[in-house]
Amino acid sequence: SQLYSQSALGIDNYLHARKKIKEQLANFSDKFRTKMTDFVADPKNMIFTEDLKNMVHIAEPSDVDLVTNMVKKFNSQNSEFRFGSFVFGPVVMRMFYFLDAPKEALQLVSFQILMDLLYSNEMYDEMYRVFEKVKEKQINMSKYP
Repeated sequence: SQLYSQSALGIDNYLHARKKIKEQLANFSDKFRTKMTDFVADPKNMIFTEDLKNMVHIAEPSDVDLVTNMVKKFNSQNSEFRFGSFVFGPVVMRMFYFLDAPKEALQLVSFQILMDLLYSNEMYDEMYRVFEKVKEKQINMSKYP
């Protein structure tokens, strides 16, 4: 069971974008993963918006650590070096939702998508803790959480 429909969470749009990007990268997705692993490991390299966006959309369960490390590195980069204004929180949560990875999602929280994932996995204590943290921070609700 679920709290929200896939459409309300933006999962349907994520799946559409995932299909499109997987088709675009079909011939070199393994090479791309290797390149991203190297980029995360080398402190001199930066994670670019397009690379992170592509990785989030081709991710398989074995890529969860790589994506998490890419997000952390991307967020630690000075914002003046970021190109574009793509917001990753909800898209990354949709990836975790699609990959059914609630524990990893707890590390990078986006409220409603995470709440639904936890609910559908009967992780009620974690749901309560997330809800309390969000309530403390008075997070504003938006169309796509």
